[in-house]
Parts: sequence; structure tokens; C-alpha cells
Amino acid sequence: MTQPPQWGETISYQSRSQYGNAAVLVKLAGIFNLVAAGLDALCGLAMAGFVVLMVFIAAEASRPGAPAGPGHGGAGTRPEEAWMVAGVYGGLAVLSLGVSVVKAIGGTKMLRHSPGAWGWGLAAGIVGCVQLWCSLACVVPMSAGIYTIIILCLDHVRRFLADPVAR
Repeated sequence: MTQPPQWGETISYQSRSQYGNAAVLVKLAGIFNLVAAGLDALCGLAMAGFVVLMVFIAAEASRPGAPAGPGHGGAGTRPEEAWMVAGVYGGLAVLSLGVSVVKAIGGTKMLRHSPGAWGWGLAAGIVGCVQLWCSLACVVPMSAGIYTIIILCLDHVRRFLADPVAR
């Protein structure tokens, strides 16, 4: 009959990884960046929809016989204001969609542990931190970016991502 292990005795059925918990940390960073990329993509698409709405408003306001803006005795919208709002939100939509692509590539490369995962992950983290226009939830992209940068700067994580055998 086998005896239960004594106090202080360790039971190990597999050898311990030389990288510690690096695989789990990289997987979490990848998941966080994919969630942030999804939020940024949703925000970009919502802003793009708003731009389309503003273009229709500007086209309607430019039509001959349309009511003039509030400064001209009418109750309508001036077309130059609608075009300006459409331009600002169009720029923000392009930025959000571009950032979501970088985060999606970085998160996917980290999850698959493919070549370039460290560089793309660091780019996704930096972009998440400097995202000044914010997405739907401003805290999620920034916290994912900070977590990703901290994780990728750990020595055992860098060795894990650099080792082609660990893939």
C-alpha cells in the first residue's frame, strides 16, 4: 500500500518549465489585446456610421431651398458645420480602425507564439497606452496596453518568446 506524501514533500509528474509562467502571461496579454481591438473596431464602425449620417445631413443642408442655419434666421444646419463634424469623426474612425488592426495582429501573434510576437505585442501595448481619443471603454485599452508592456519587459517572457522550441 502506498503512503500519502509527507509534509514538505513535493509531488511532480512533469518537469518544471524554465520559463515559469511566461506562457500564461503571454496568453493573457494576447486575449486582453484582442478584446481591446474588438472594442476599438466597434468604436471605429460606430464613428464611421455617424460620419455617413453627417454626410447626409450636409448634403441635405447644401440643397437649394434648405433652411439656413440658426445664425441666418432659420432652424436648419449649416452645411460647413456638418462637413466639419464629419471630417473630425472620420479621422477618429480611421484612427480607431487602424489601432484595432495593430492590436489584433499583436494579440494574435502572442496567442500563436509566432515570430515577431514580442515586437507586435509591444506595438499593441504602446498604441493602447497613447490612444488619446478613447474607445467605448477608455480604461480597457489603456490597461491592456500597460499590462502588455509590463509583461513583455519581463526577462523570462522575452526568453520564452525568443525560443523557437517553446512554440
